[in-house]
Amino acid sequence: MHPKEITRMILYGVGLGSLAAVVYFAGPFIAIGNWRPLENTVVRSIVILLLVAGVAAVAGFSFFRRRKAAKQISDGISGACRTDGQ
Repeated sequence: MHPKEITRMILYGVGLGSLAAVVYFAGPFIAIGNWRPLENTVVRSIVILLLVAGVAAVAGFSFFRRRKAAKQISDGISGACRTDGQ
C-alpha cells in the first residue's frame, strides 16, 4: 500500500469516529417538537451502525471498481483478449 492510501484510510476512520461520537453524545439533544428520536441508546447505536455500513458499502464498491479496472488493464497488457489469431 502507498502511504497516500494509508493516510486516506486513517482520515476516513477518524472522520467516521468523529461522526459517530457526535451522534452518540449530541443525539439526545436533537428534538423535533417534544419528540427526541435519538434519546434511546439502542437507536443511537443503530444509527451509528448504519453509518458504518454505508461507509463500508461505498468503500467496498470503490474497491470492486478499482479491482475490475486493474484486471481489464492487465488483460489488455498481457494480450489475453487478442482476437487476431496469434
